[in-house]
Amino acid sequence: MSRRSRSQDSSSKHSSDTLGARIERLNLVLFEELAALVQDELRDPRLADVILCKLELSVDARTARVHYLVRGPDGPGRGARVADGLERATPFLRARLAEAVDLKRAVDLRFIHQGFVPMSGEP
Repeated sequence: MSRRSRSQDSSSKHSSDTLGARIERLNLVLFEELAALVQDELRDPRLADVILCKLELSVDARTARVHYLVRGPDGPGRGARVADGLERATPFLRARLAEAVDLKRAVDLRFIHQGFVPMSGEP
């Protein structure tokens, strides 16, 4: 391998490491902001028991998959009501994230239901 190609390989590895670190930092910032918004800003009673557990940002930072749990038992249609509440809140959440985090464009949010967790005191 020539010296030049080793140099190019090294610089491309460094830039991909830097990109990965940037995405990880952005992932954390978006998760923290979104968790605070869901907890403090949303007034929809369907979303009162939502717990965000993970955010996965795409490499191009355009889409975030947001994994969530719902506290309490799985009643008839409860999961669908919560999913509908999150879908209705998505434009508000995107706008608030865009204000809080300086990005070229607002991140598309995709909510993924991970299940139900018992409330404290439930079996």
